[in-house]
Amino acid sequence: MIDGVIDDPHSQYVKMRNFSLVTAAHTVLAVPGITKTPMLKKTTSGGIESLNQMPAAGRERYRDVLDHYATMSANSHNARFLVSAEQVAVKLHRIVDRPRPRFKYHLAPDAWLVDRLVTRLLPWRLRAAVNARAYRLSAHPR
Repeated sequence: MIDGVIDDPHSQYVKMRNFSLVTAAHTVLAVPGITKTPMLKKTTSGGIESLNQMPAAGRERYRDVLDHYATMSANSHNARFLVSAEQVAVKLHRIVDRPRPRFKYHLAPDAWLVDRLVTRLLPWRLRAAVNARAYRLSAHPR
């Protein structure tokens, strides 16, 4: 956020890119995506635990979303499109070993899909509205 204006991700990308060109530093944006790690299960179980501590209205509001994540997490070891932590480590090692790395790397296929297709085809406000609806969030006041 600069001067009270919320920047969209593309302008953040441009600012980081310009910084790396001016300073001759190698700035790399590694977009992670979802990986098969114990963290996926841990965050899902943490969400379920917090669900149990919520008031009844909160449990009702978020139960479907957290149940969906728990199902996805439980079945993640069978998902072929999710990469393992070892595969991500190999990709990161290759990036670090490059004398002049590219600015942006996608570490998982879902990161590529969201970055290349969804963010280019859907306007920012529509993506925000989809997320707000999926997570049952109220609109931000202007």
